[in-house]
Amino acid sequence: YCTWRGAQVLAKTGGFGGDERDDADEDSRVMNRVVETAQLVLDVATPTGLDPDAEDSFAMNTGLRVRLVHAAVRRLILEFSRWDAAKFGKPLNELDMLGTLMAFSIAPTIAMHKWGLPPDDEGEQAWLDVWNMVGELMGVRADLLPRTVADAIVAWNVVVDLQSEDDPDGFTPRAQGRDLCHDLIRFLQDRVLKGRLYDGM
Repeated sequence: YCTWRGAQVLAKTGGFGGDERDDADEDSRVMNRVVETAQLVLDVATPTGLDPDAEDSFAMNTGLRVRLVHAAVRRLILEFSRWDAAKFGKPLNELDMLGTLMAFSIAPTIAMHKWGLPPDDEGEQAWLDVWNMVGELMGVRADLLPRTVADAIVAWNVVVDLQSEDDPDGFTPRAQGRDLCHDLIRFLQDRVLKGRLYDGM
């Protein structure tokens, strides 16, 4: 949401709400996107999720489906939306996809270290390896995928820097990003974790 280019695609597709939404079905769209994202993580964490010979290779199926959806969304945005390619670049480009992938692969373990709950080295590397496999299924170029945790941390920082390039406000939420965050927080507050946890956000 903090990437001023990447947030544009989410806003256009309305997956987590955004500026092109119909308030009547906003909740259902946010719900579907939250469930789909959570299901992807569960599929990837399933021991046989990426085994092509297993009956429950759900992560492999999901990864390929996401690749097709990305291709369709990319084409639809370019053909039927007023997309400013000079300003935002191509929608769902390699940088966008790599950044999104690393939000699942390395960003969570970076956060765990900051929270004083570091994963063991073997587990952290295994988590990265699994998500790299998902990245290849989704169409991220193999030569862009970091193969070690140290390289992944460097790559994550590079992606963050590149995604904030030419942003006059720096790496901060733009209007679409703020709308997307607001929709998700409101959904979580109303439907998932009711109470005052999100007050002030």
